[in-house]
Amino acid sequence: FNETEEIKNLEVAVKNSEAEYRKCRYDYFEEILLLSKFDSKLLVTAHTADDLLETRLMRLMRGVGSQGLVAIKPVSIKENHLLVRPLLTVMRSSLQDYVHQNAVPFFEDPSNKNDQFLRNWLRLKVLPIIAQKNKKYLQNMSQSLNAIASDQKEDIDFLQKVVVKNKIHLDVFYSLSVVDQKRTLAHYLYCNKVKNYSMGHVLELLKYLNAPKKEQFFHIARQGWKLKQPWLYILDNSSKSIRLNTD
Repeated sequence: FNETEEIKNLEVAVKNSEAEYRKCRYDYFEEILLLSKFDSKLLVTAHTADDLLETRLMRLMRGVGSQGLVAIKPVSIKENHLLVRPLLTVMRSSLQDYVHQNAVPFFEDPSNKNDQFLRNWLRLKVLPIIAQKNKKYLQNMSQSLNAIASDQKEDIDFLQKVVVKNKIHLDVFYSLSVVDQKRTLAHYLYCNKVKNYSMGHVLELLKYLNAPKKEQFFHIARQGWKLKQPWLYILDNSSKSIRLNTD
């Protein structure tokens, strides 16, 4: 591979979308893996504790529950390779210090400077102000959210009683408190990989579930939903759904 040429192609191929930049990067890495002479296909990225903190803050701002704090996983199984992120407990400043002290070459994604993206706005505008007050605040936030995300695993047994074969069992659901109903719906959205869901979507679902009509079809969060006693479920989503277990 001509790395310089690939970087130029990357800059030209995508313009405004952070998601397109991400896809272009991973497509490039996966192409290298496919051409690798090694049988083991392993992609290691340098995502840091700051990346994880930014993702969690973005999700909190959109109104997700604790299930959304699981966020970036240390190991992800992809179709053709294993994606490993070993630096999720390392702060970005420590990694930057290492890079500069050891003259490690790197390329910065041009989209990182565009503060129109929510992540970059947090990274460039908000989090530096917090760090100016106290450098340890970001690390403390990161550790606190790690602890909350770990507590999420305790919810699995409870949720598996409510969700059966990727359908919400309404007889059990209606017996829950409103808080647990919201938690169940938020986790169901998470497990079905619904992008950018928010508490607003959860409240919309509750309105349908509490309406007198108990059999209907509707759209929420760009998904088709079927409400038919005793089930609520997303239509045609079996290929995208994941196990309730988020460990």
